[in-house]
Amino acid sequence: MHTTSPPNPLTAGTTSVFRSPSEEYPASDGFTRAIYFRGKSVLSVTASSDADGFFYTLTMAATAALLPGDYRWAELALRGDAPVPPAPDLREAYPIASGSLVVARNLVTAVAGDAQSTDEKELAAIDAEILRRATGGMLAAYQQDQFGVTLAADDVLYKRQATLRRRAYRKRHPGMFAGKVLMGVGRS
Repeated sequence: MHTTSPPNPLTAGTTSVFRSPSEEYPASDGFTRAIYFRGKSVLSVTASSDADGFFYTLTMAATAALLPGDYRWAELALRGDAPVPPAPDLREAYPIASGSLVVARNLVTAVAGDAQSTDEKELAAIDAEILRRATGGMLAAYQQDQFGVTLAADDVLYKRQATLRRRAYRKRHPGMFAGKVLMGVGRS
């Protein structure tokens, strides 16, 4: 078993098992448990019970449907005749625990470019445009993924390149200064 709450971060497309943190509202009194995840996508899971209480199994298939991002979760003790989950017309629902977590992208199933930030993708397009100009290429525009660079003044490209390099560095190294950033010198 993992812990008494969902793992944070929770990697999409992986299996996680954890226990319910509360011994209140036991199965012997007719209660069941359900946990609800809400964020860019939704997931609801019903707990299983054993001699030690309740536990959750988040399956690989269930977590694969979660999009990466920030999520809130809530666990409820439920009693009634309605199917669980969802539980809109149960007679009783008691909050057990709640919190927030981050769903991380599964790098095993990611395709090229999935782990790149928007800034890194734009930086690649600008680097390609600067290289094209330095080697005398005659293209009017360059497109990579959904980012494109069209003719712009060299100094504009170099400034944007420096800004994107600093942003990408800060995302990869939180809490640290961007340090030295080498800038190219444009033509006059």
